[in-house]
Amino acid sequence: SFPSLLSVGGHSGWLKKRLKTPKLAFRVLAKTGSLHYVDNIAGYLFTNSGKKIAFSILVHNPAHVKTLAKDKLSDKSEALRAKAKTWAYQAKEIQDKLLVEWINKL
Repeated sequence: SFPSLLSVGGHSGWLKKRLKTPKLAFRVLAKTGSLHYVDNIAGYLFTNSGKKIAFSILVHNPAHVKTLAKDKLSDKSEALRAKAKTWAYQAKEIQDKLLVEWINKL
């Protein structure tokens, strides 16, 4: 069924290198998606207390997205694209911190 199509934290797909410690691996089944300055993850997580929770985390920078959409060839847009990977890494860190907190506290 549907959950079998999702990446598994610490094990497979786009989540293979994320949430991979023994306490976190296999606790998140999710689908990820990203664009420049947009990074999302949605799926299911299994808490330490045994709950199964559906979640969705959407992270974006609206000012940068608007700039990129409005003027794709400007110098400012080129500079933003060059910094997008760093931003995406930070967005994933935010997502992972939230997921860890939910796994441990819910």
